[in-house]
Amino acid sequence: MMTKLTIFLTLLLLVVSPPAIAKAIWSKGDKVMVFFMCHSEDDIMDIAKADAEARERYASTIMEKKVEGFCSRFYPPVELSVKTVIASYKDHDNAETCILKLYDPKTELEAGYIIAAGSPATVKGMSL
Repeated sequence: MMTKLTIFLTLLLLVVSPPAIAKAIWSKGDKVMVFFMCHSEDDIMDIAKADAEARERYASTIMEKKVEGFCSRFYPPVELSVKTVIASYKDHDNAETCILKLYDPKTELEAGYIIAAGSPATVKGMSL
């Protein structure tokens, strides 16, 4: 069970931590510095759903996934590349946000999933 201190520290981390990326448009092959990543699409979708609802729900879901071992924090951040943009949505602050599937460009192995500020690249109205 999460304590108030744990929730406070998670919220503080979310507010104080620099964004994983500072990019507005995402497409295959883009590089990204990752400090938090989930192993499965289901886990990142749970976090995205919480992010769309409220900041507090987002923070508590991130902490739950980390404690359960489904998602990991990286320090220092690691550089990976976008394999595909899974989905996009508006977060709790109504900001455009993407769910990205990542891979390691050195090994070509799939790495995991992240949430990133921005929107997917489009060609003639279709997401890439």
